[in-house]
This record gives sequence, structure tokens and C-alpha cells, in this order.
Amino acid sequence: MQNRVSARLLRRLGPVLAVALLTGPAESAQQSTPEQAVRFGKSYQELKPPQRRLIDDWVARFNRTMGRELDPEEVYDSAPVSVRSTFEAVTHALMTTPLTDAEGRPMGTALDLVARLDAVHGKIRRARGDLQFRIYATLAPDAKQKLAACREFSRRGDNTIYHKGYPINYRQDGGVPSIQISIARASNDADIDVDYRSSRFPAALVNGHLTAANSDVRAGNNYDRHVGRWQGLANWWRSLFGLPMKEAAPVDLSEEEAQLAAMPRKRRAKVEESVADFLRIWLLEQNPMEAIGYFSERSHDCVALSREGDVDRGMIRYEILRALMGANDELGKPARLEDVLTGVRISYDGLRLVKQPHHAQFVVFEVPDDIAYDSDCGNRLRPQEAGPRPPRRYGNYYAVVFRIHAPDKTGETLLTLWNREKGYWKIVSFELEPGGSRLTLERARQSGAEAAHARKETQAAPAGFVKAHNDFLEAWLLRRNAGKAVSYFAPSAAACYNLLRDPDSPPARNEKEARRRLKEAMAELAAALPAAGSLEDLIEAVAYDHPDLLPIRNPHPRAYALAAVPQHLAEGMDCRKRASGEEFSEGPVPTPRYGRYYGSSFQLRNTPGDPPAFYGIWAEENGVWKIVAFDVVTP
Repeated sequence: MQNRVSARLLRRLGPVLAVALLTGPAESAQQSTPEQAVRFGKSYQELKPPQRRLIDDWVARFNRTMGRELDPEEVYDSAPVSVRSTFEAVTHALMTTPLTDAEGRPMGTALDLVARLDAVHGKIRRARGDLQFRIYATLAPDAKQKLAACREFSRRGDNTIYHKGYPINYRQDGGVPSIQISIARASNDADIDVDYRSSRFPAALVNGHLTAANSDVRAGNNYDRHVGRWQGLANWWRSLFGLPMKEAAPVDLSEEEAQLAAMPRKRRAKVEESVADFLRIWLLEQNPMEAIGYFSERSHDCVALSREGDVDRGMIRYEILRALMGANDELGKPARLEDVLTGVRISYDGLRLVKQPHHAQFVVFEVPDDIAYDSDCGNRLRPQEAGPRPPRRYGNYYAVVFRIHAPDKTGETLLTLWNREKGYWKIVSFELEPGGSRLTLERARQSGAEAAHARKETQAAPAGFVKAHNDFLEAWLLRRNAGKAVSYFAPSAAACYNLLRDPDSPPARNEKEARRRLKEAMAELAAALPAAGSLEDLIEAVAYDHPDLLPIRNPHPRAYALAAVPQHLAEGMDCRKRASGEEFSEGPVPTPRYGRYYGSSFQLRNTPGDPPAFYGIWAEENGVWKIVAFDVVTP
């Protein structure tokens, strides 16, 4: 008989199994989650046969490697929500995308391109966006040929900044949402994700928080976008507190309005005393009308952030109330907090563990102001209104981390951030899966072709280019002179406006109109930035990740990165070609030829989330250095 391992044991064996879950629950003899706990959410049993095939194969390979006998169902059902939702969203999009050749003859589905699964990355704290919410796979031997021949995918140009190790880029046609398949140069290793949001200029550069969720099907209205293109994906993960609870009974607001507490019950208490009081009121006394007094209005931004602004802000307080009531209906009436709560430790640089008597039910960490700033939902929702990032200072914020569980059901890890307001400790922010997670079987191999291209820094770039590039940025970002800045764009770059414009805006009809709108967009971005005395105060360099881009020295290495760009990559960036649908050339990688084109990349500083990069290609035209193409590159 096969040795079936419990979900709890899987969590404890996570690092050994390479099932990288959150750091395990706090050590406690009062752990009450049953051995055969079933997590809320989609399960292995509900996967389609092609999806199960990938999971079964992954677990079988793991068992052979590690000498184990793990069961695929328990491995999958024990993975965090972000892992399962990512796997299901990506594979669902692939298997519902039919491929056809130039004559319209069927070529199978996009999922048929995948020979085996190597990793699933859900949410991973402090990781770049291009390392989260995606699957890593080995493609079938003929996958590259099918992608080149099918009508549904196009190769527009190599990845140059993100998706390190996977430069060959195929994107599904038809606009966002779209599947992106990035492939290693000398093997069939691939990085596959779904892009739900477009790289609009200039909004994407300012609203960096959007790109952090660019490939997370759970964020904002990404699910609606998903099913708008690929029908049939179940939305089982939507929940404020990690548990899709039973629907609470309707609330008669006209009668109950006066009973909603405006402030917490405890005043001038220790943070752990306030937390314990909140949890007792909510879960033991089952009085959510009073428990809601512990929620600051600042926490409402967390709900708005998850809905991408599509929310009635006047009703957010009641939405939280209904979630609290729904939890009460699902959990029943526990006798003790430890019957329904388990404290969870997370590993995150900068947090300080607080010793307190309720460690088994919830774990408290002291959080410095700079990390609290990054976690604040309001800063992520409205980065243009966020003040300067504070220095590392302790004493103002505390994180409280726990997992809710009902009989035979386990919720996700919930982090609540507490801050003192008028003498009361209140919840100012909350998030699920704070430690990040991934299901992965890492490979330790490097593409021979990419290894052959050793990174080296050239001695210098043409002085005219370096000066023109610096003058352009100072005119645009420091002096806010959009008219002067737009003069650095060559006629060929005007076509980039239509590629990057807001889809709700009409396309520019000619070059003159495109330049006018580009000037307006650049002025809009500059106006959103704070006053600054140097470029380093506003922007920071983004390193290139492509074997053929050669970094070069520059006078402001902290503000931007410069590189020598080979001719074939620069020509692949040409906006007129991209707008016409012309694909990036296939076939063997040409020998790089340098000397005509140079690249620049940077992103805005102090932008919450994972900001995209502005990537420009420069060339000398009639003795004057100009931007001949540009892009906004998202992780």
C-alpha cells in the first residue's frame, strides 16, 4: 500500500520535498488541525486530466529522486492558494488555446507544447514580478517549431531585462490578457505566465503596484479578464481573510448601523492584548459588530486594492463585516481560540519576534517603518500620493500572523498589520500568504550558448550619446520640459506611442499627432513626480539580462543602465515593424554586430510594488543622437 503523507507532515517536510510552503506553524502542543486536514479551495480531484498528468509526472519524478512515495493529491492539495491558482490559471489558458497552422489546420492546444512541469511559482515575497505567478516547464521537442508556425503566437523580440535565462519570447496575439512563453536559447526550458495588463505609457511607470499583480489571476479584476478570453475557470479563491466562508445572513443595516463599533474595546493596551481582545470578540463572543471597531479606515484600501478600484468605498466596512460574520457561520462557536487559530512564524529580514503569551494562537512581530510603508495598501493603491519612504525605525507597527482552521478545513496564512491610532491599536493593512510560496523542483543547469556569452563591461560609449541621453532625462524629469524632451525622439519612435497608448484612447493618425500625445504623456508623468535635485532622486538603474547586451560605463550608474545593443536586437525593437505585425526573425542567432545602437533602462524610485522599466534604443541620425525605439517592459 502506498505510504500517504499527511498535509501537516508535508508542510514540515517542505524544504526537503522542495514544496516551498510558508514557514511552518509556531511550535505549540495545542496544534488542533486534524492530520488529514483539507484546505479550502480547488483540489486535485477537480483538475482536468491534462493538468493531473503534469502533477502526477512531477510527483513521480520527485519520488524517484528522493526515494519517497508521496501521493500527488496530497502534495497538490497541501500547496498554498497562490501556487494552485497560478497552476490552474496558466494551464487552463494553455489548454483552452487551440493552435492552427497558416491554412487553419489544427495543431493541438498550447498545453500540448508542455512536455513536463518543473516548477510552479506562486507569490514569493521580495521576489521580482518575473519570478512570481508562473510555471516553469520543459517544452516538447517540436514546440519551438509549432510556435513559429502557428497563427496564435508571434515572436516580436527578445526579452532583454526580465525573464533571465529565457530570452526567446513568444506572446499570444489578440492583446491582453495573453499567454507569454519565454524559452531558453539552447534548450527547451520555458517560463510561462499570463499577462493580464498592458504596458501603458506613462501610467505603468507610475503605478508600479499594478505590475506586481500582472500575472496573478486573483488580483483586481484579472479573473474577469481571464474568463473573458478563456472560459471555464472556477473562481474559488476569492476571500478577504483566506477562507471562502459560508454566506452570512443578510444584515439589516437600518437596525444594525448604530451597533457597529467605531473604536476598539481596549485602549492604551499592549498590542498583543488588543489583538487577543479582537480575536475573542470576533471568534469566541461572535460579535463582529464590535470586532469591526479594530479595523482602521486605512485597511479599506486593502479591499479596494484587491478589486482594482472596482468597489463601492462606502460599503467596504460592511463587506468586511459580512466576511467576519461568514467566518463565524463557518467556524461555529469554538470554546478556545486555539481550537480555530494557529500562530504562524514567517521568515523576513527586518522583523523582530515579540515574546507574548498568545504565541500558539498568533505570532507577533515588530515591523520597522520602512517595511510597513511598503506593505501599506494605500501606498500601493495610490503610489503617486505616497510620501517619502521613512527610515528604518521600530516601535510604531506590529505584524500579527495566524492561520484560521475549521474542522477538516484549513485556511491560508493571514498577516494583519497593526498601528496605534488615538491610543488604540487597530488593523491598518492585511494580506494573505505573507511569506510567499512555490512548488518547485529546481534544475541546476545552464544553457551552453548563454554561458558562452560572458558579461563584460566596455570601456566607453560615444561621448555624444552619453551627453544626449543625460540631457534628455534632465529635460524631462528634472526641468519638466516635455517639449525639449520629446525633441530627442526620432520619427521612427513616434510609432511606439500607438503600441503603448491606453487602449481607451484612439490611436494617433500620423507622426505629428503621435508626437503631440507623446509630449502630453511625458508631461503627465513628470508632473506626478516630486521635485528633485538629481536624477538619482527620481530614477534607478535596471540591469539588463540578455547575453548579447554589453553593459557600458556611464556617469550616473545608480540612475540608469546603459548597454551596447547588437543590430539584430535593435531592429527587432523597431516600432513600425512591431505595429505592422512583422515578427522577429527566426532561425539561428546571428553573430552580434555592435557600434550603431545603444540602450538605456531605468525605473522610477520609491514606487510601491514592482515597477516596470523604460527601455530606450538610441542611434545617431544625421549627426544627432536620438531615441529610435522605446518600450515599457513589465516583469
